[in-house]
Amino acid sequence: MAALLNLLTILVFALPGFVSTMLSHVQDTDEANSHILVHVCDVIQDQLDSSKESTPRELGQEVISLIQALCFSVNDDLVNK
Repeated sequence: MAALLNLLTILVFALPGFVSTMLSHVQDTDEANSHILVHVCDVIQDQLDSSKESTPRELGQEVISLIQALCFSVNDDLVNK
């Protein structure tokens, strides 16, 4: 999973329209939550639980890298997603 998150981070920086495409897919039509952000939150809640005995450090680093890449690359019109 860390490799997939790393690939997404690279694509955010390499392809200018990738962020808007990735964030434009919403979970439900009633909510404005981006599908990818819902999954990233699920990964954080399920895989990076500090109460677990072993928390994968590499996965945590890749999640943070993807979030940072999204924050730095997002267009103003997608900030509320």
